Amino acid sequence: MKYFFVISVAVVLLSFFALTGVSLFTLKTPEISPAVVAGKKVWQKYGCAGCHSLLGMGAYLASDLTYITRKHDHEWIYRFFARRPVMPPSKKKRHPGLSRPETADIFAFFTFVAGLDTQQWPPKPMLSEGERKRLEQSGRIKRPEIMPEIKGGR
Repeated sequence: MKYFFVISVAVVLLSFFALTGVSLFTLKTPEISPAVVAGKKVWQKYGCAGCHSLLGMGAYLASDLTYITRKHDHEWIYRFFARRPVMPPSKKKRHPGLSRPETADIFAFFTFVAGLDTQQWPPKPMLSEGERKRLEQSGRIKRPEIMPEIKGGR
């Protein structure tokens, strides 16, 4: 019985260290440029996480910006920050404006974040009933047919 315990502990420890070693040696760490670091500082300086989220972490008042660079290019993002749109639901409070260098830095940061292997995280958000109706009315999504095989009701 004493040998069983010692062998079991040895097997568990060996497995732990072997799996840890495999994880560390196969870990792909992307290169972090000075522009990415500067972009992270812009993100923190303006408190973007107070409304937005990255990788599902942060606030949920505004959109998740994990993959924003897959949807919009640098010029679009620069124009967005240059015109400073009103932040909903407020009718007066405007989005913070960024200079061209700050926009370039935050774009580098967003590009870095979008390039991380997140295993499809964060998942697509579930829409509230009000948001779903608004998107259906605008034609951006279609209302699913609940029971398409039944036509005309009862």
